[in-house]
Amino acid sequence: MGIKASVNCILILLCFLPYYGKTQSHLKDEVIRFDEGLPSDFVRQLALSKNGYLYLATRRGLSQYDGYRFLEHPAALTNITSLLVKGDAIYYHDVYNGLCLLKNFYDKPEVIAANKYHDTDPNNDHFENIFVDSEGRVWCSDFNNIKYFNANDTIGKVFFVDKNPDKSKRYLTFLEIQKGEIWVFTNHGSYVWQKGTGKLSVHPDARLRNLNYVSALHINKDEILLYS
Repeated sequence: MGIKASVNCILILLCFLPYYGKTQSHLKDEVIRFDEGLPSDFVRQLALSKNGYLYLATRRGLSQYDGYRFLEHPAALTNITSLLVKGDAIYYHDVYNGLCLLKNFYDKPEVIAANKYHDTDPNNDHFENIFVDSEGRVWCSDFNNIKYFNANDTIGKVFFVDKNPDKSKRYLTFLEIQKGEIWVFTNHGSYVWQKGTGKLSVHPDARLRNLNYVSALHINKDEILLYS
């Protein structure tokens, strides 16, 4: 764990903002709403694919925008609460099917983990902050847990981390520091998962374990930026 963490990202961004504003005066704003093809004016999340398509998670489904028009996926027309695009694959959660995978936008969805509404566990229908590691594990979170699934057979693991979550502010970021090692930054501390042990533990660095994180960014193999 020789990686160096920095909590100065907000200061760095503030330093660049004045310069950016002076040199980018040619930028033009465009507002796109429901009556122009957007499935819903309530957009939860955006993701850009490597081939330039913009994907939108909205309250009325999953949409692809190619710069000219919006295409709705016929099997994902309900509330999309979380979205990740990795390569050509699209991972998302909708309130009807559960945690799903599209190998491309025109494919039929594969359900990685179905919603379970008919029990007393409030976590069974929440799959938020989706992240996919280099070995294909699909990570996400819910009210109380951090969990992962294997896309091939849905077998995974659930780690209990928060007894009394703040349901209005559930910030969480997954970072793969190296193969087989995942760091998780949350608004109630940080954790480390090791493939060798199969355990998710509180971060061993006393400077990092107890901060309340809003976001994290992996800059390179030696540095990450943290905002808390």
